[in-house]
Amino acid sequence: MGNRVTMPGITVPGVFKAMNIEPRPEWTWAVGDRLQKMYASEFGTQPPKELRTKTAGGGSHCFAVYPYEWFDRIKGVIAVIAKEGDSQQALFDE
Repeated sequence: MGNRVTMPGITVPGVFKAMNIEPRPEWTWAVGDRLQKMYASEFGTQPPKELRTKTAGGGSHCFAVYPYEWFDRIKGVIAVIAKEGDSQQALFDE
């Protein structure tokens, strides 16, 4: 992709990585959906998006880019979604 300039900010997969959590696709989608709604509510617009290399390598994907100040907020949403996912999974583990 050459000398592409990336916008400053953080992505949901980047926060998963910083937390040493292997993101499940269903978690990243759920976290992204919740954050998009939070961002739109706060700023009146969708979060900016940028084409970046996929987390697993191989190709690229359009990621929402959030302000660095949202790091703790994103961590909190990840924790809630992970807990909700584990609670749902427990229903099927019996």
